[in-house]
Amino acid sequence: MSELQAQLDALQNRLPGMIAQHPDPGEFWVAFIAEADPIVEQAGAHAELATRRIQAMLAEHDRYLVDTQLDDPDAG
Repeated sequence: MSELQAQLDALQNRLPGMIAQHPDPGEFWVAFIAEADPIVEQAGAHAELATRRIQAMLAEHDRYLVDTQLDDPDAG
């Protein structure tokens, strides 16, 4: 769990630089997801916690993830 926290802290610290480096929203999301997805995938049982933390750090910068499950027959 402490490794997960360290990864999330590091991502949060890099976020302002990523925003500045990628002013185009499409480019930003590609770069951000490339870093965030592996963290969530490796989080195992803590994936939901990691996702909530990532959503919170993005919200601080007025960016929001829309979480949809394409495989969910009840979605949409």
